[in-house]
Amino acid sequence: MTKLRWKNSNKVKDILRHFVIDDWQSVAHCQHQNAAERRCKHIKRNVQNVLNKTRAEAYCWRLCLEYVAFIMNHVATKSLSWHTPRESLTGIT
Repeated sequence: MTKLRWKNSNKVKDILRHFVIDDWQSVAHCQHQNAAERRCKHIKRNVQNVLNKTRAEAYCWRLCLEYVAFIMNHVATKSLSWHTPRESLTGIT
């Protein structure tokens, strides 16, 4: 079992080197180090705010999630030089 784990680990490292991808691990219970985790946290907080302010039923959470994600993808952010995430991805304004 240990040999298989090391073999897979080396294969993963080879793939990362081939595609010039940095290999890093975030520390357990420190999700703030991961940008995707932070984005998910903001989305969840915004979904909760919308559901609370509109007094929507709990079963509406998925529609609210799609709504919040849509809005966040169409709002410019400073970290993207005041471009929207969608614009940064596609290049279309």
